[in-house]
Amino acid sequence: MKSIIFDLDGTLFDSKNGIINAFIYPLEEMGIEYDKTWVERMIGHTLKDMYSEILPVELKDKTDWCIEEYRKIYVEQFYYGSCLYEGVEVTLKELKKSGALLAIATTKPTGITEKIAGHFHIVHYFNVIMGTEDNTPYKPDPAIIYNIKKIIDFDDEHTIFVGDTYLDIIAGKNAGIKTCAAMYGYGDRLKLFEGNPDYSIRTIYDVINILEVL
Repeated sequence: MKSIIFDLDGTLFDSKNGIINAFIYPLEEMGIEYDKTWVERMIGHTLKDMYSEILPVELKDKTDWCIEEYRKIYVEQFYYGSCLYEGVEVTLKELKKSGALLAIATTKPTGITEKIAGHFHIVHYFNVIMGTEDNTPYKPDPAIIYNIKKIIDFDDEHTIFVGDTYLDIIAGKNAGIKTCAAMYGYGDRLKLFEGNPDYSIRTIYDVINILEVL
């Protein structure tokens, strides 16, 4: 049976505005300057890495507080200025109709990921929705993919991980499955190709064509 594992942000969900608004909130509270372009470019990395990089040396100890504040805001406003990419629901419907197993693997915690999928009415398409909890290694570590396999026991040869950052591509390769770069997302295109993905797509619809040869 064929299986497709999707990243969330920048792949299924155009979450840029919601993430940026929540991320900059604690920075503004502390009067720290920021560059929205940098924040957008860093989407897909962990909050810890992002805040650790942007906070000045004398405020590095505020990293955990920033993460807590981000999560409070995001869980209440994740839908603000955010939406599914065009064609996501149609594509998921076709993939499900074909008999493929579908999963989400994201750096977001599982709870908020399920809330997003429910809010946008796509939760029923997925066999597994897997977030990254605080005690789970983040991508490019393949742990989240292995955890998904424990539930649906996918066939490595007929499974593909679709994501918009090089972290997704490397995670898929580390797990021994095929990979697909979502070129319409937030990830740096040069880094994506440095990861040597097996496929690349310019719209979510293109996944349907990849399924035929998977």
